[in-house]
Amino acid sequence: MCPFFYFKTVKPLDKEVISKRKEKARDIVSIIFMVITTTFISLGTTFSLIITTNKWFGNSEVVLIKKPVIGYSSNVTKHGRLTHYIDFLNPKSHDTINNFEVFKRYETGDIFEKEMSYGAWGILYAGE
Repeated sequence: MCPFFYFKTVKPLDKEVISKRKEKARDIVSIIFMVITTTFISLGTTFSLIITTNKWFGNSEVVLIKKPVIGYSSNVTKHGRLTHYIDFLNPKSHDTINNFEVFKRYETGDIFEKEMSYGAWGILYAGE
């Protein structure tokens, strides 16, 4: 798809005369960049659609998360704001949820309590 678009649409706009070798190299590099760009745009769109449909479609199962904190870290943003991140176990899948941003400091072993939801894809998210 990208080579067809490049040779049909972009290439005719090129009026600069250069050697055949440089022209081929430029064509190859241009096509590679087009493929990479298209891939990243497609992945971003797909990720965005998954997150959006997880929340808005299907029935969301609301659960009260009441789990011990298994990890804590903090960071100061470039604007000077202190952010807190915790790690805890997902009660449904028993996977570790890493770097979940919270509003206060937690110590390892403290109980994290929050009402959250499982969406249509089974992904845990914090509601409004």
